[in-house]
Amino acid sequence: MDFHLTISFKTFIFYKNTMSAFIFPKGIDIIYSILIIIGSFILGRISGNLIKEMLRKFKKSNIPEQLKLDDVMISFASNIVSFLIYLFGFLIALMFLGFSKTIIEIFSVVLVFAILAVIVFSLKDFIPNAAAGIYLLKSKLVKVGDYVKIEEYEGEVKEINLLNSVLELKDGSRVTLPNSIIINENIVKEVVK
Repeated sequence: MDFHLTISFKTFIFYKNTMSAFIFPKGIDIIYSILIIIGSFILGRISGNLIKEMLRKFKKSNIPEQLKLDDVMISFASNIVSFLIYLFGFLIALMFLGFSKTIIEIFSVVLVFAILAVIVFSLKDFIPNAAAGIYLLKSKLVKVGDYVKIEEYEGEVKEINLLNSVLELKDGSRVTLPNSIIINENIVKEVVK
């Protein structure tokens, strides 16, 4: 099977090079590049949707509430997968167009750093809140049912999630506070006897 695939790939490259040399000096490479970009776009969309559906099914499974992903994180993960497939297809298309390996590597490194910068910038609030949420859940500094005063808010703790906590105020309204604020503020806890 592997031998057959190797021969087929070599045959494909031979025909590609032959047609490029005699029929369309650069035209066929442009057509291949367009087909690769279209294929990667279709594959990226399908993969992104599959990831989104898998994460939604995971969200509906019997896991603790604190570990469930919200719809924004699910969408973010599926978009990252789609984008990476688009990028990979684009880089392959550049190779078919005859760009040198060095130019493609430089372009890839610049794109990876740009992607990392966007991810780090988008996670600047997520990381401290998640760390504070883990600390709150493990340390039991504040527990569900505690009556607390945090900043100007005073009420009963109704939920403690990975990123935020929910207080029910005296008037019955609810306020959601990021966990990093709860950790960084003075907490006044009332003991009910």
